[in-house]
Amino acid sequence: MKNKLSFFPFFAIVLVSSQQSKTTYFDRSWKETTKDNADFYRPAPIILNDSIEFIRDYFIDGKLQYQGYSLKKKDYKKNIGSEYWYNENGFDKGSDYSEANSEKFKGVELKFYYPNGKLWKIQKLNGKKTLEEVYFEGGNIRNIDSVNYADHQKGRVEKIYWINNKNLASEKIYNDVNELIKVKNYSQNGNLINEIEENNILDGYIIDHPYYEYDIINSFAVSSKLISVNDEISLSPVVEFSDANLIDCSTYTSIIKKNKDSYTYYNFKSWVADASKKFRAYTELEDDDRMFSFKELHYDDKNFLLEIDKIKHQTIEDLKNDIKVKVFVVYNKEENLIYKYFFPSSEMVVKQVYKYDDQKNLELYTSDSSVAFIFKLGKNRPIISFKDSSDVFFVPLENGEYLINNTQVKTENRAENTISPVLEVKDHYTIVEENGKKIFVSVFGTSLLKGNFDDIIMNNYFIITKSGKDFSIYDVFLNKLNLKNIKSVYLNDNYINVLHDNKVEDLDSLLKEAPVRKYYRQSCGSDPYVYYNFSTAYDKRSRNNVIIRKADNYAFSEINTFQFNNLPKRSKYNFVYVSDSWAPERKDILQYFKNVEPYNNKEFYFIAKAHNKKGLYYIDEEKLDKIDDNIVLSFDDEDLKFKNEYEEIKKESNYKFLENKYNDNDNDEWKRRYSNYNYKTNAVELLPRKYDDIIFKDNIIIFYKNKKYGVYKLSKEPKYKKIGIRKDNFLEITNEKDQQGWLDLITNIEYYN
Repeated sequence: MKNKLSFFPFFAIVLVSSQQSKTTYFDRSWKETTKDNADFYRPAPIILNDSIEFIRDYFIDGKLQYQGYSLKKKDYKKNIGSEYWYNENGFDKGSDYSEANSEKFKGVELKFYYPNGKLWKIQKLNGKKTLEEVYFEGGNIRNIDSVNYADHQKGRVEKIYWINNKNLASEKIYNDVNELIKVKNYSQNGNLINEIEENNILDGYIIDHPYYEYDIINSFAVSSKLISVNDEISLSPVVEFSDANLIDCSTYTSIIKKNKDSYTYYNFKSWVADASKKFRAYTELEDDDRMFSFKELHYDDKNFLLEIDKIKHQTIEDLKNDIKVKVFVVYNKEENLIYKYFFPSSEMVVKQVYKYDDQKNLELYTSDSSVAFIFKLGKNRPIISFKDSSDVFFVPLENGEYLINNTQVKTENRAENTISPVLEVKDHYTIVEENGKKIFVSVFGTSLLKGNFDDIIMNNYFIITKSGKDFSIYDVFLNKLNLKNIKSVYLNDNYINVLHDNKVEDLDSLLKEAPVRKYYRQSCGSDPYVYYNFSTAYDKRSRNNVIIRKADNYAFSEINTFQFNNLPKRSKYNFVYVSDSWAPERKDILQYFKNVEPYNNKEFYFIAKAHNKKGLYYIDEEKLDKIDDNIVLSFDDEDLKFKNEYEEIKKESNYKFLENKYNDNDNDEWKRRYSNYNYKTNAVELLPRKYDDIIFKDNIIIFYKNKKYGVYKLSKEPKYKKIGIRKDNFLEITNEKDQQGWLDLITNIEYYN
């Protein structure tokens, strides 16, 4: 390996040529300095052409730290093509690719080198695609490939080969949204020695699984090391910074380590992954190689350094017990707002903003929540980190006061405060399936509800669990609601529709009655820009009742009439307008009941009555037979408005065009079309014409025969003596034995009192 790390002398001989020999020196913070104080240096750039120069940076001991190409003009994006970084041991540290300006410099060749100065790669710019030639250190070509850096993330497989042979060292497999989903490790003789599946990968990090770390030079593996624990991240809700000395209390708060007269900022970031894994919250832990003197830190009355010994000395349990009973309040006098922070648990913080209305009453303006990470500084001096608009620190002080970043806050008793029970639950809770059962955990993997369940559903107001026939309902702060004998329950945004104690109620999370839900008829099609109006008329020539549909949007108005071959000519028609589904579109807790299908997705149903019996139908629009456009219709006197609209449209039928008076562009003859079509077709039967009545009530279709009621799609024959009110997913029923109860419209299960 030593011959591979003798970087500088040969590299300089190959590349410097007759270029100017000026060298720039930098300190650890990449500020220009003298050679005696330098940590890095940069030889004079190598000029590729009038526009591009080749930049190399070195550690002070001569090992390559960076190579890449830069545009000389300042008004361009500085970098072009790839750029590569190396660590102090000479191994790859990272890379980036700049697509900007690649079209402008199409055909330009960018050459990159091994640390010992030998040719490694040639990039030939070609717009979005880049032709790359890769060479072994011995000079033989390794491969030629056309790389699309703009689209490389879609389902790619990232391969690394051993430097001395053609065998694979590792494979990283990504999905179509650039998420790492599998890792494979290979020995130098090509044998698979480790495989990591998606459950052990979190945002690209390996968790709870051994993995191999490679020493890589210019994308080739030279050695590997088995890692049992990933120390680049912490999955714990408590992260230790035992050697921290200061907190930078300002708009963007940081933790600082002091070493004599130098100050180093900890480089960490806390995140919550979107993946539904048992562990989703983590803190990235990296060394920060920037060092500052005190003069380089800028502070004033609003931004200051806080010494660790001024933070309250207490255990983490003491901190948890303290914050759960308090509300922390900040008054913003300039905006006349009140900010309230509180901790439903030690793993989350809620920020609610209040303002005064016109009557000077305090009302909730916004409510946001964040995951809370406990940072243990020094010995038993914990603080809490969370994300607001930026990174925020909550700091309890030794003198009994509290800081949120650089702002002192007041405390109030939480029991005396009205707190809005709403939470972005997916940011804080995870439902994990293990052995066919579901468990409810925090984003740190902490079990929050005892036991495992057949099903769990949640939204921003409620969590519902089900085991066998037993339901439990919680608010989002995991307070169990006092409801007994729950037979069935559904989530409806900010309230629950629940059958318990032989009654159905719509309740909010405070167990107060929610507003009564209203049902509306749909009178337009699935296209939000096309609006339909329906009526009936009589065709004097065919002596047939017809259905008329008038369609309107910004570009046209059209009349369609429909006559039916398979219905009696004297049939009377009424209309039933329904939404796409008679039941709310959602995934309910009783999702495994599959026997109920929604109503057909049609523009409308209609009821046909003949010989005093009714049936339910819709139009078969796939089998329309066009008939005479000049059909003569007789309207009901009560529908004069529709009659006048129809007659006006008929005057403009047969594709006559009118210029749109709202057109602002004289050169664009944008027209509005009026047309008229008449059809014969079949009516598709949903309920045969044998019922005494069919009614549309509260967005469900009820049929009636022989003094009994049935519900369309749930009943084949009428079965109920009485039908009462509907409360969302439940319908009040009385059976033939005069037993009263409720029909669950989702599951078709009857619950009698």
